[in-house]
Amino acid sequence: MVVVDTNIIVPLYVRSASTDAVKELRGREEIWRTDPFALIEFSNVLITYERARYLTAGKARECLGNAESFLRPHYFPLRTRLPWIWRFATELLATTAAS
Repeated sequence: MVVVDTNIIVPLYVRSASTDAVKELRGREEIWRTDPFALIEFSNVLITYERARYLTAGKARECLGNAESFLRPHYFPLRTRLPWIWRFATELLATTAAS
């Protein structure tokens, strides 16, 4: 098991100078743990790449879906007194993914 943040997640789905190292890590570590907010951050990166025309909207949605499928089973549980933050972030993610 390895704990990752968005800086490690992005190169797994979007080619960069770190992609080979991240793929090697993925080969060594089957379980990647993160919190659900990592996907919110990842979606922000994907939106930025889409606006810069580095990715198409379809490819960005595909990357986000693949990352969610891979990471969701091993999320750290959210322990917050502000559950509205998670609802807001989830709604925002859904809205931006749909546009």
